[in-house]
Amino acid sequence: MLFQGGGVTLDQPVPLTNQAFAIEFWFKLPNLPQKSINLVSAPGLFGLSLEVEPNAPPQLTFGLGIYSDPQIQASETLATDVWYYVVGTYDGSSQNLSLYLNGVLAGTLDDVEFEFDPFPTSAALALAGGSTATNPVYLDEVAFYPKALTASDVNAADLTNANFQNLTGSQILEIIAGTNQIGNHYAAQYNQPVPPGPNTYYSVSDGSSWQLPSQINPIPEIVPTQLAGTNIPVFDLVSATPAQASTTISPNGIADAVYQITLTGEQNSTLAGIKVTSGNQAGRLAPTTMAQHSRVISLAYF
Repeated sequence: MLFQGGGVTLDQPVPLTNQAFAIEFWFKLPNLPQKSINLVSAPGLFGLSLEVEPNAPPQLTFGLGIYSDPQIQASETLATDVWYYVVGTYDGSSQNLSLYLNGVLAGTLDDVEFEFDPFPTSAALALAGGSTATNPVYLDEVAFYPKALTASDVNAADLTNANFQNLTGSQILEIIAGTNQIGNHYAAQYNQPVPPGPNTYYSVSDGSSWQLPSQINPIPEIVPTQLAGTNIPVFDLVSATPAQASTTISPNGIADAVYQITLTGEQNSTLAGIKVTSGNQAGRLAPTTMAQHSRVISLAYF
């Protein structure tokens, strides 16, 4: 989704069941931002943003707490029109704060203690704070987890007794298999997320199983707005005779003269019929003359 006019805050807070969380999403920059953008944040819990300093490229920054301090900044230079996969995690039990970019660890801090006690029990997610028409950003696949996603910075050959003491059983199995949650999520995603349209699918879960995917086929729908009133409809009475000095309609099969009737202020009315009268050179009504010459009159609506 393209954000170019302010952020969005979820109307329902997400629950936190323990002192750990992970935020995961994709983002893309149509152009390099001139001001900082809060990509995804939860006031009082974390902030994951693009920080912009004068004469410097934007930096991906992840911080904890109300003031998002301490912070981790990714060193990678960001490009435009490229989708980036971002994961920020915090584990209160190990007091570790980590930032991942495209499945690779971009920075980590140890001994990071949350500044307030007790730890929040819920958080309100906010997306794309600070985005404007000249400072736009795309966000996709935003997901929040009330736990830290697993990731390993060592492989099976690097395992030691010390490593085993600091890892859970599932993490050890992932290391031996050469896999982890963050890496798996990145590998499973499209570098270019599927655009909306007929190639988009949805599925519904009943709590125990998923229904077969159904294709979404958008149906265009024209919805009248106030702007519709700017195009004032006009009825044209078209004569079928060459132009004459007078406005007499004498049909002969050749359309030439146009007589317009504006319907200002009648856009919401229903046309039930039309009555045509004519006048002579003195401007007086002459219905008998009109009857003699009104054999072919065409009515067109634009």
